[in-house]
Amino acid sequence: MNEAVLAAAKRAIRDDQERDALLQVFWTQLRQPAGNPARDGADTLLVRRPLPQRGILV
Repeated sequence: MNEAVLAAAKRAIRDDQERDALLQVFWTQLRQPAGNPARDGADTLLVRRPLPQRGILV
């Protein structure tokens, strides 16, 4: 029975360490500035609006 308790404790410690590592990555990413989407042109697609025709503004 003691071995089962020790194994469960080891699993709990390992799970806590993995969770802590994931939270650390999350907080690191959250602290990074979002950036200016207008300047980050690599991931943006330009949307072209059609020109107004017959007095209808788009």
